[in-house]
Amino acid sequence: MLALLCWPGWATASVGPKLLAGCRLIGQGKLASAARQFEAAYQQDSRCAEARAGLGTVHLLQGDSSQAVADFQAAAALAPHSSLAKLGLVAAYCQLGDDQAGLRICSELLKGDLSATERAEVTAALAYLQCRRGLYDSALAAAQQVLAVEPTQPLARYVRAAALLARQQFAEAVTATERPLMGLSVCSLLVSDCLFAPETYYAQRHPVAEAALSLPVLAGLPEGGEGLLHQEPDFQIISPRHGAMVSENVRVRLRVKGRLDINYVAVLLGKKFVGMSNQMPFDLTVMTRGIADGWQQLRVDAYDRKGNILRTATVGVVVAKGSRTLTSQELHARQTTAELLRPYLLLQPHPGLWEHLCGRIWEAQRAYEQAVDNYEQAFIISPQLPRLRGDLLAAYQHIGVPTMGSPSELHQLGSVSRIVALTFDDGPHPKVTPWIVDQLDRVGAKATFFLVGKQVDLYPELVRQIVARGHTVGSHSYTHRDMRKLNGWEIERELVRSRAAVRRAAGINVTLFRPPGGHYDEAVRQATGLWGYTTVFWTANISNYSGDPASYVKSGLLRDIRPGGICLLHNGEDETIQILPDLLQELKRRGFKMVALHGTSPQATLASSQEDGD
Repeated sequence: MLALLCWPGWATASVGPKLLAGCRLIGQGKLASAARQFEAAYQQDSRCAEARAGLGTVHLLQGDSSQAVADFQAAAALAPHSSLAKLGLVAAYCQLGDDQAGLRICSELLKGDLSATERAEVTAALAYLQCRRGLYDSALAAAQQVLAVEPTQPLARYVRAAALLARQQFAEAVTATERPLMGLSVCSLLVSDCLFAPETYYAQRHPVAEAALSLPVLAGLPEGGEGLLHQEPDFQIISPRHGAMVSENVRVRLRVKGRLDINYVAVLLGKKFVGMSNQMPFDLTVMTRGIADGWQQLRVDAYDRKGNILRTATVGVVVAKGSRTLTSQELHARQTTAELLRPYLLLQPHPGLWEHLCGRIWEAQRAYEQAVDNYEQAFIISPQLPRLRGDLLAAYQHIGVPTMGSPSELHQLGSVSRIVALTFDDGPHPKVTPWIVDQLDRVGAKATFFLVGKQVDLYPELVRQIVARGHTVGSHSYTHRDMRKLNGWEIERELVRSRAAVRRAAGINVTLFRPPGGHYDEAVRQATGLWGYTTVFWTANISNYSGDPASYVKSGLLRDIRPGGICLLHNGEDETIQILPDLLQELKRRGFKMVALHGTSPQATLASSQEDGD
C-alpha cells in the first residue's frame, strides 16, 4: 500500500498522494500534519469526498465532535450514499452525545446495500445507541442479531451483557460474560458505559416505559435513490454496489446461481445501452460517457437463446464525472483512502469497560470476590473510567478491606519487651526467598515480606510458600518506582495492581504497604489511606551499611534493633544473605521474639505482636 505513495505519473489534478499521506500520518498519531494533507487535497479538488472524510476523521480523533459532524455531512453531500461518510456521522454524533441523530443515520445505513461485515458493524452501533437511550429490548434484539452472524463482535457482546444487566437477567448476564472480550482495535472510536446516560437512568426505574423512548423514524435513501435496487436470488449485480459513486469506467460483475440458460447479458445505464457480453462469468467494463451526473439506474438483462428476458437486476449508482475523468490510479487511491479511514470510525468499548461491566454483573449477584477481580482488572487497564473507582472501593469493603479511611502509618511497635518485627523488601526472588524462609524456620521466627507486584506475577508459587510457612506479606508497589514521581492515578494504580497480584497468587488481600526506597509524600499518604493500606516504616535498616563488611553490617544492625522495633532487610542478593543466619541466631540468643506484622492498623499490629510474644 505504501507503494501507492511513490507511483510515478500522477496527473497534476491528482489528490491521491495527499490522501494516502494523510492516512499514513493518522496511523503515526500526527493528527495536525494529517489534517494539513487532507485540507490541501480538498482545496485542490473540492469534489473529493474522501478528503473531507479524512478531515472529519482527524477532528473526531482530536475530540472536535461538532467540526467532525460538519466534515462528514459535507462528505455525505459529495457522495450521497457513501457508507464511509455516514459511519463517520454515527461516530461523531455518538461522541457528541446526540444518540437520536446517530440512530437515524444507522437506520439509513441499514436500508442500503451493505456487506455482511458492514451490516454487523452498523447494527452493533445501533444496539449501543439504543442501550444508551434505555431501549433494552431493542438493543438486546439488535445485539443478538449481530452475534448470530459474528459471535465475537466486541460491541455487540458488550451491549448484550449490559442490556441483560439492566433487565436484571443476572444469570443470563453472567453467561454472557464467561469469555473475555476479544478483537478490540486500537484505532476504533472508543465508547463509554452505555448504562450511565440520563435516558438509561429513567428506563432502569421504569421498565415498562421503553415505548415512551421511541426510536427515530427510519429514513430512506437520499432523494433519487429509492426504487433503483432490484436483485433476483439467482441473478445479482455484485459490482458496482448499490449507491456506489462511479466516474468514467464502470466494471460490472454478476453472480449467477443455478442452471440458468443465459445466452448473453445487456447493460443499460439510465436509459442508454452501454454494453453486452456473452462470456461467462459476465464481467465487463462499460462507459458513462453521455450519462448525466447524479443518481442513475444500472440495469442488466439476461437473455435466453430465443431473445427472451430471463432475469433482470438493477442497482442505483451515482455518476460523478464532474469536469474531468479520474485515472484508474486516482480511483484506486481514493478507494484505498476510504478503506484506511474506515477502522477509525468503528465503535468499540473503551479498554476496561468490559471488565467494569463484568464486575457490576457479579456485584448484582452479591459475588463480591468476583466483582473485585473484574473491577481491579478494569482499574489496571483504565483507572479513570466513570464510576469505576467508587465501585472498586465499595467492593473492597464488602470483602473486608477497610478502604476510604484516614492515612495510617506504623513506625514501630512501641516499647514491647523483646519483640522485633523482621521485614524483607523486594522479591519474591527465585533463589533468595526459599533460602530466607528456611533460615527463619530454623530459629522459629516469623516475618513480613513486602513484595513487588511484577515479581509476584512471575513467581506466584513463592508467595504461596511464604504464606503457607506462617509469614505475612505486604505491598512494595507493582513496579518498584519512586512513587513521588507518579501522578495520582498512577499511584493508585500501583496500589491496586500490587494487591491484585498477591490475591491472584495466594488468595489474600494485602493491607500493609512500604514505599519503594522509602519515597513518600502527601499524595502517596492520601492514596494509601483511600485504598486501605497501613504504611510501614522501620527503626533499623540494612541499607545504612551497604557496602560494609559483613561483620560490621551485623554489629550495626544489632545496635539499631530495639524492643518494639521494625528491621528492614532485603529479599535480594545483597548483605542480607551474608549476615542473616548469624543475625537471627544472635537475636534469638538475646531473647528477642521475631514476629510478623498483622492487621490493618498500628493498634491491630501491636496487639498481634503482643500475642506472638506471650
